[in-house]
Order: sequence, then structure tokens, then C-alpha cells
Amino acid sequence: MTAALQHVIDVVLESSRQQWLLRAAVLLSPIAAVLAVSGAQRTGADPGVVVVVAAMAVAATAIPDSQLPTVVIALVGWQWLAHVDSVSSPWLPVAVICLVVHHTAAALTSTVPTGGVLPWDVVGRWVGRVAACAGLVVFVWATTTILDGREADGNGVLTGLALVVAAGLATLVRSRSLGRGTSVG
Repeated sequence: MTAALQHVIDVVLESSRQQWLLRAAVLLSPIAAVLAVSGAQRTGADPGVVVVVAAMAVAATAIPDSQLPTVVIALVGWQWLAHVDSVSSPWLPVAVICLVVHHTAAALTSTVPTGGVLPWDVVGRWVGRVAACAGLVVFVWATTTILDGREADGNGVLTGLALVVAAGLATLVRSRSLGRGTSVG
């Protein structure tokens, strides 16, 4: 037990400023996501769910290279499907973007040693990817909301066109990032 406690103390003392920021994102982003789900519910946050997600986020912050970040994402997704299940809520893209930030921060945290620092070009590349993903989330949400609000039969051509545009943008972003090198990204 003392060896495990000493390891935790060593990790805390050796962490770089960048690691602290990444771990803060791992911790706070799922809490923001669960609060977004609560906002969509209009009944307020279920304290039990908030406590469970927060506890799992703390564990994911401590061990980001485990399956815990995925469990946190699944918990928030389950809460959305169980209590909201609406594709047109403006809280949906907020919750999804928070989960993308959580996933990305956990992945970046686990790629370097505790005291290590990622080069700023790598951080910039990942921020660009998160921004592109956030843009695609908002685009798909807006397209779905517009098509859902038309109160007409589905239009396969428009849906297909929206998917082609989203896939094209994702491919463009990916192809541009491949030309910049392949380190940690």
C-alpha cells in the first residue's frame, strides 16, 4: 500500500504544467457533458449520475491509459439515451464535443511520461482535429435538426449529400494532417 501511495505522490510531483492541463480536461469535460445532458432533460441533474460520472472521471484522470475514459463516455451516452433521446436538442452537440475533448485529452495524457511535454506543433495539430470534429458535430446536428423539423418524409438524397460533405471534410482534414509528420498524432 505504501508503494502505491508513494507512486501517486511521485506522479503528482513530477507532472508538468501541460500534464496538469490535460488531466484537468480529462476530469472536467465529462462533468460538463453530464451537465449538458441534464440541461437537455429540463428536470435538473440526477445527483447520482453526476456523482458516478465524476468519480469515474477522477479515476480516468488518474489512469488515462486504461479503459476508464471509454467507460465515462459510455455512461454519459447511456444517460443521454435513457433520459433525453432527442437528436434536435441544442445540448446534444455540447455533450458530444465535451466527450470528444475528454477522449482526446485522455489519449494525449497517456502518450507522454508524467513529467513529459508534448511539442506545441503536436498540441496544435490535435486542437485543430478537435475543432474540425466539433465543426462536423455541429454540422451534422444542424442538418439533422433541419431535416427533422421539416415534418416531411425523409429525403435520402439530402441525407446522403450531407454525409458525403461531412466525409469529404473529414478526409480533407485528415489528408492535410498526414503531410505534417506522424509523431504522436
